[in-house]
Amino acid sequence: MVRKVVSLRRAFKDEYLRPRSLRIVLNDTFFLNGRWRWEATGRVLCGRGVNRVQARRIASEIQLLIKEFALPIRVVVDHEPKRRANMLACVAAAMRGRQLDENEVVKRINLNRRDSRRLRPGLVILLHPGRVEPFGDRSEKERGVYGFSAPDGVCLLRCYRKEAVRHEFAHMLGLGEHCTNLDCVMNWECRSPSFCHSCLRKIRKICCVQCD
Repeated sequence: MVRKVVSLRRAFKDEYLRPRSLRIVLNDTFFLNGRWRWEATGRVLCGRGVNRVQARRIASEIQLLIKEFALPIRVVVDHEPKRRANMLACVAAAMRGRQLDENEVVKRINLNRRDSRRLRPGLVILLHPGRVEPFGDRSEKERGVYGFSAPDGVCLLRCYRKEAVRHEFAHMLGLGEHCTNLDCVMNWECRSPSFCHSCLRKIRKICCVQCD
């Protein structure tokens, strides 16, 4: 068996995925209709809101996960001032005191993506935990203590923690539900850095590796 490796840049003429032409093919069943297909750019940008060292650690952890699943995606810590300003402007516009409307952030970033290429890759934004409350309603049991991710390619992290980074990036890939297995990284509490067999199967179904 020989794996096909097809360049993302050759395979796409726009932002939208063309199934069977890539090493990674995302199954739309796991996503909401009309999501932004960030994976077509082949890049994830880690934009630091506050801490450069933590941004590097996050990028390294995501790169390990990408290697684990053999995905044709590159991760970099982004230093472009205009892009950072654009990202933080989307976040600031969705702030209500210390409460951040995560869905509003995704909406604003997607609107920005239509007019500019700057925010089109996958985006991981590190926030200041002291300035942003956990995501979700205060009455919810499974609040986003560490972060929030959307399959549109937007991940908002309140802090660096290995398990949380892996958990949120799996959500960003399209794994929507939490796992009941306490030893799985997709459990709400993120106690373990490992995926259970069930979640591994789901991720591999989302990211289908094309083989001959």
